Amino acid sequence: MSLVLHTSEGNLPILLYFRECPKACFNFLALCASDYYDGCQFYRHYADILLQTGDPTNTGKGGESVYAAVPEGGVEHSFPATPQRYFDDEGFGGATQHNKRGTLSMAHRGTKQNTNASQFFISLQPQKEFDNVYTCFGEILTQHRYVPSINDEISVGTLIEVGAEIGESGERVLKALEAAAAEVDEKNGVLNKNVKITGATVLYNPFAEGVMSL
Repeated sequence: MSLVLHTSEGNLPILLYFRECPKACFNFLALCASDYYDGCQFYRHYADILLQTGDPTNTGKGGESVYAAVPEGGVEHSFPATPQRYFDDEGFGGATQHNKRGTLSMAHRGTKQNTNASQFFISLQPQKEFDNVYTCFGEILTQHRYVPSINDEISVGTLIEVGAEIGESGERVLKALEAAAAEVDEKNGVLNKNVKITGATVLYNPFAEGVMSL
């Protein structure tokens, strides 16, 4: 488990695909850690297809990647040389595909490729047509109880500290989000403006730990 995303309907335990999608994961972790997503509504809902969020303006037109705030020249080669709102797609052709319910993927600006910023969506069913189109960078863990293994990179102390969040079923919360966002307008905009992200708890960041770099 990489982090817990807190929402108005409960907590979503999330596993990130660091090695397959490092740019997307670095971006997501940095935005979560800076409270960027706090208050972002689940503003778009296509029933049995996806729930979309990650726009701090809650209009569907906002959001920037963490790379937009980078000084000229980058920082220790971890960032692009110049600030940029978007970053490129990644992970295509690998194991990170939309083959299950609860995958997390970056949303594009319209239909344009390589326009990943802050907005993302949760797939509500397997969506093979999204493969090699959208960057699939993580998934919601659906088990009812998280049991740490000896291979986990996070400490037992951290697990105890956020124990209540970890123990919650991602599937139960995802169903609750779907139900709360069920009523939509003619453009699939969610009418209930209270369905939103309320915070995040980062459990493991390999970039901050020096285990990985971009």
